[in-house]
Amino acid sequence: MVGSPLSSPLDVLANPAGGGLLLIVGPPGSGKSTLVKRYLAEGLAREEPCLAAVVDEPPHRFELELQGHVKVDLSEKLKEGLLHILDFFTWRGGVLVGDMRYKPVTTLDAIIAEAEATSPWRMAVDSITTLAFHFPADSVWRFLDTLRVKAALRGNSIAATLEQGVHSKSFQESLRHIADYTLELRVEERRVLWSEQVRRYVRLAVPRQAQVGKWIKLKS
Repeated sequence: MVGSPLSSPLDVLANPAGGGLLLIVGPPGSGKSTLVKRYLAEGLAREEPCLAAVVDEPPHRFELELQGHVKVDLSEKLKEGLLHILDFFTWRGGVLVGDMRYKPVTTLDAIIAEAEATSPWRMAVDSITTLAFHFPADSVWRFLDTLRVKAALRGNSIAATLEQGVHSKSFQESLRHIADYTLELRVEERRVLWSEQVRRYVRLAVPRQAQVGKWIKLKS
C-alpha cells in the first residue's frame, strides 16, 4: 500500500493495492463504520472475497447497512463464500448461538484462523476499540499486527476502526505505528438558525512517511 499514488484520502478504499493495514480513526459518529462498509462494498463489486469481523453491532444489521452500499444480493454472496461475516457481537451479549449465516467467534485467535481459512482479499475489523475492552491491549496489538503481516504477504488488505481518546495514548500510537495508512476523521457541528448542521471530514496519513493530507469533506 505504501507508495501508491493517491489523489484523495478515499482513493485508498477503492485501491488497497499491495496489501497491508488501513487504520480508520475518529470520534463517535464521524463515519468510521460507514467507511468500513464502503471499503468492503468496493471489493464485493469487483468479485473480491471479503471478510468482516463484526464486533460493535449485530451482524444482521451490519449486513443490512452493507447491502445499502452494493447492488449485488449479499445473501447470495454469503452462500457463494465471497462474503464471510464473523459474529463477535453475539458472544459479547452472553448468547452462545446466533444467526447460523454468520460464523461465531469468541477469541482473537479464532478471527485469525478464519482469515487464514477464507483468505479474503479484503478484511474489516469493526472495531479494535471494543476488542481492547475484552482482551489485553498488547494481545490486541499482536492480533492486528499478525493480520497485517499475513495480509501483506498475500497482497491483501485490512481495514480496522479505532475510536479516538477511548484507550491510552500509547496504545493508540502503537496501532498507528504498524498501520500502512491511517484515515483520520473529524466532525464539525454548527448551529444554523434553529437546527444543527453536521459536517464530516477525512484526511490521509502515511505513518512511516510522516505524511498528512489535507482535510476533505466526506460525502454522506
